[in-house]
Amino acid sequence: MARLGLLEIFLLVAVFSALAEKPDWVAFKNRHKKEYKNAEKEAKAKAHFDKNSARVDAHNKKFNRGEVQYTIAINEFADEDPVEFHKTHHGKKKDFEGNKNG
Repeated sequence: MARLGLLEIFLLVAVFSALAEKPDWVAFKNRHKKEYKNAEKEAKAKAHFDKNSARVDAHNKKFNRGEVQYTIAINEFADEDPVEFHKTHHGKKKDFEGNKNG
């Protein structure tokens, strides 16, 4: 059996620590019951998820350094483009007939 040197052990611990902290795509899909129509749509959603995960990680590192006062986390919208999310979830609401002026 090969013996691992100190450097190899350190690298293995670093890799597994990084993997443990990074949100998992499969776990995300299972938790939020996500299904995609085809491989292309899933690849696009995963790219958004990876980008949003990196943004969450960067922000939370700022929190750990005391640069911001709150943490953020991955939620069910992490597979969406932030610009598209804003358009679909923060768009202008239609006026009701009774609320129109004039």
